[in-house]
Amino acid sequence: IAILSIGTGAYNYNIDLGPNGETSPDWGLRQWAPELTNMMLDISGMQTDMALEMLLADRYHRIDPQLEFASDIDDVEELDYFIDLATTIDLSATETFLSDCFGLVPRKR
Repeated sequence: IAILSIGTGAYNYNIDLGPNGETSPDWGLRQWAPELTNMMLDISGMQTDMALEMLLADRYHRIDPQLEFASDIDDVEELDYFIDLATTIDLSATETFLSDCFGLVPRKR
């Protein structure tokens, strides 16, 4: 068994820190709620990714490029950014995986 997993991009969420490097003492649901659902969904995917990496080792590969900002997948305003990302991402590790696990040799670009 070998699995190629294709993601929609990963974004590292950041918590805004105060001037002393501390979170604001009045943070509550209003500050956490906007990103909480996205973070919970991302954690679920990360857990699956980690389990597959442990179980399959070199027979598992995931394409999930790092995003510079959070964006809805259907946001047409960001289409140019995603096209540029897709055409410039380094796929050499993916090509090696496809060759090693499936005997596929990618076409020259």
